[in-house]
Amino acid sequence: MAQSFSKFVTEKETKQKYKLLIVTTRPKKSEFYHTTKRLLEEASAVGIEAFALLCETARIDSLKNQVWNSEDSNKKFDIDPDNTIAIIRGSVAGKDAYLNLVSQLEKMGVSVVNSRTTVSICADKYRTAIRLNDYGVPTPKTSLLQSVDTVQDSLDSIGEKYPLILKTLRGSKGIGVIFIESRRQLDSIIQLLWKQDSDTELLL
Repeated sequence: MAQSFSKFVTEKETKQKYKLLIVTTRPKKSEFYHTTKRLLEEASAVGIEAFALLCETARIDSLKNQVWNSEDSNKKFDIDPDNTIAIIRGSVAGKDAYLNLVSQLEKMGVSVVNSRTTVSICADKYRTAIRLNDYGVPTPKTSLLQSVDTVQDSLDSIGEKYPLILKTLRGSKGIGVIFIESRRQLDSIIQLLWKQDSDTELLL
């Protein structure tokens, strides 16, 4: 005899509401990025208390379980590790000092999306490729460029076939992605990039 779904699945009732902490950086021309503003609006619409913690001025008091932005120290956000979820925006990966804020929240027991480890991997295109390969996800052949002397070795490891893509190790939204149609073009662009900044990290 068929039984109702509710016989198999039960949900624990709770009166405790979740809180949302958005860890982000500050844009140059507005108070918040569009995604941060949208998260704050959607949280408000469903009655969830939310707060945007700006990395440039963020303060965290792990003893009192509070966070705030130094320019508005009167507006503090109380954290309960049992019901606070922190969303970490991609821009936080820009500096280790910002990622250290994520580490502080993790140490306090806050559930973070994503973890510092995950953010660091995703910000590094080579580490991302390695991790995807570990899990059998098909990815283009990838090789790091350490110096002018190792360019040919890198090309050999992926198969020197044009066109190919040259990328900076970090960057998103297509920034730092260059379409290469010949070896001459590749050499010229590498020389130009490294002349402008010898610390620019590249991969094929």
